[in-house]
Amino acid sequence: MKYEIDEGDRQLILLAIAELALSRPGWDWTLGRLAELLSTSPAVADGRVMFEQFKSANADRVKESHTPRDLRWLNRPDEESTR
Repeated sequence: MKYEIDEGDRQLILLAIAELALSRPGWDWTLGRLAELLSTSPAVADGRVMFEQFKSANADRVKESHTPRDLRWLNRPDEESTR
């Protein structure tokens, strides 16, 4: 089954699933796969790229509990790293 989705709606869906991936890390792989399906062309993975960019842009809103342990020190610039 194929659907026509205009560019604005495609980007809105990618933003929404990026937000969901940040709040529910266990769904990251599945949502990334969905983002690939939302690419403008099968040969171009621009859906995945935009999904990752949206996640990076909004990563500062994720609670520390969702951050891998070895990267938690990045969220505390005013404290010394305890790595």
